[in-house]
Amino acid sequence: MTPLEQRIDEDTIKAMKEKRSEELMVLRQLRSALKNAAIDAREPLTEEAALKVIMREHKKLNDSLNDFTKAGRDDLASAAQNEILVVKQYLPESLSSEELRTIIEKVYNDLQERGVPIQKGPLMGAVMKEVGVRAQGSDVAPIIDQLIN
Repeated sequence: MTPLEQRIDEDTIKAMKEKRSEELMVLRQLRSALKNAAIDAREPLTEEAALKVIMREHKKLNDSLNDFTKAGRDDLASAAQNEILVVKQYLPESLSSEELRTIIEKVYNDLQERGVPIQKGPLMGAVMKEVGVRAQGSDVAPIIDQLIN
């Protein structure tokens, strides 16, 4: 069990004892997603794999929040926002736009020096490998578009 999984388990127990039902529901969803990922992998998760699962859950909640907001369902949007806050505490701090731009430019220059044709797909893949879970593709893509065009 990774330290992240242990922390979520401890926080789940704490939320149960303190009767914080909304937080408990989100923590149980995270635990379930982590266990399902471990079952799918047929081995215990690494810390990075666990973070990817948490990021995926965070993205799902953000998508739900956007859908609820568009539909004018403020009650559901508020609940989704609260769930996002719970999940966010288990994610590493995101890169600032300046740090992200610096990393993208570095990867871009490295690819140019090696003579690799600059296309969005390969550049995006190389950048995402570099930033890992500290940035989302939706944050990286616009900067790459600006750089290429």
